[in-house]
Amino acid sequence: MDNKLRLDHQIQAYIDNELSLSERVEFTKQLKKDSALQQRVDEYAFINDQLKMQSIDDTEVIPERLIASALNKREKGFHLSKAAGYFLLGGIIGYLITYSFQATESHRMVANVAEALIRPAVYAHAVFSPEVKHPVEVAANQKAHLVTWVSKRLDEKITAPELSEFDFQLIGGRVLPSNNGIAAQFMYENSSNKRVTLYIVKLDKKIDDVAFSVTESNNQSVYFWVDNSFGYAVSGKVPKSTVLALGEKIYSQYSK
Repeated sequence: MDNKLRLDHQIQAYIDNELSLSERVEFTKQLKKDSALQQRVDEYAFINDQLKMQSIDDTEVIPERLIASALNKREKGFHLSKAAGYFLLGGIIGYLITYSFQATESHRMVANVAEALIRPAVYAHAVFSPEVKHPVEVAANQKAHLVTWVSKRLDEKITAPELSEFDFQLIGGRVLPSNNGIAAQFMYENSSNKRVTLYIVKLDKKIDDVAFSVTESNNQSVYFWVDNSFGYAVSGKVPKSTVLALGEKIYSQYSK
């Protein structure tokens, strides 16, 4: 496992009280010696605290006008009720952004990443993952065309990650509008018909050393990270451990 990801997992486990007593004692000692590490823990805790202040009601239907606005009216007429949990998570992140004026500068930076990456990634997953007939614009049987198209629009060589070892197969993907212009989405499905999406967007500026896991109730999870000028988000109604494993795999493939 990449050292950066290992540390991210350790921080998340510390915040979630998932470390053993001895591990927690040792990690606490590290925090006292490392102010940069303490800052990262504070950033994770900041996001988690805002998520815990909200509740999820996954029976609520997303207003179509809000989704249309979020996607610049690219798609209309899709079924929305199954996507409610993701929309509400987007609302939580919106709350995080409005709350950020009280936070430190690093917290504001995290909120900016949320605005540019997590919100549109959550909306895009909510809109397209429930679709039966048109979940993707270019199917996996045209994978070469898909990656060429995505790479050209993002002005960067992009590949569709291989996730078959986790029982997720590529369905296909599409190019989407985003806050920063252009984004891409790859969609995967497993043998239990669970779908996850990878959302990729080019950010306005390079942001170093940002990687967080963000989880929600009802098994709705998002894992996101930033690598240089690109943001990545893995979304799905799957356990937190699944998006973490998928995110780690994707990160390792893109880092080669």
